[in-house]
This record gives sequence, C-alpha cells and structure tokens, in this order.
Amino acid sequence: MQFGPDLSATIAAGDALAAGLWKWVAALCEKRGIPVPWELPPPLVLDSRTVVDLAREGITSVIWTTGYRPHYDWVHFPVFDDMGFPIQTEGHSDVDGLYFAGVHFQRRSRSATLYGVAEDAEILVDHIVRNRK
Repeated sequence: MQFGPDLSATIAAGDALAAGLWKWVAALCEKRGIPVPWELPPPLVLDSRTVVDLAREGITSVIWTTGYRPHYDWVHFPVFDDMGFPIQTEGHSDVDGLYFAGVHFQRRSRSATLYGVAEDAEILVDHIVRNRK
C-alpha cells in the first residue's frame, strides 16, 4: 500500500477537525446536562514510510475512511456498479479483505451519516472478526 508524502499532515488536520467537533458536542452535552457520547482516541503516531508491505506487516484488512463525498478512484478492483458505488453486502465486497462503511444506503438511508454509520460499522467489524483467518 502506498501513501502520499502528506499523510502525516493530512491525519493531523483530521485529528484537529475531530477535536473541534468533539469540543462543540461536549459543550452542547454540558449545556443539556447529558454525558458526552464518546471520547476521542489519542492522536495517531506514524513513522515516515510512504509504502507499507501489507503481507510482511501481517495486515489482512484495511478500513479506509474518505470523508463525506464518495471517492473511490484509488480502489482498483471491479467492485462498483454503473453509478460508481461499491457493490457490497453490509460493507463487505466480493474481494476478500475489501470492506466499505458509510456508503449511501449501505443498509439504511442513514448509513452515510454520522448518525447511522456507527451501527453499520459495528456490523461490519463483527463480520471481519467472525471471518478472520
């Protein structure tokens, strides 16, 4: 798997955006007297590599998130329909180890929203764990 040289900066920018959203959610929860629904994980620490040999590293599955707009140009497998959406069942494709989450109408109309992706992700992770080799 190959990454662009700006990977660390891109992840740092995403972490900063997530922290801003979390602060907003936490303030709203405090105002309404309810517990904050999640905690942010610690920032991801990366090394400087831009190429990772998945087999050598023992990586058999990759979960890649791309934001709010579908963009699958980087996936070079025949797993897309005529409109460019992934052909999947509850997130898993016909390619062993290739999964999708947050796809429009993956399981329900809310699948591609922050409100709905968690349920789909839980089902997908359960499938991955049950079917690992």
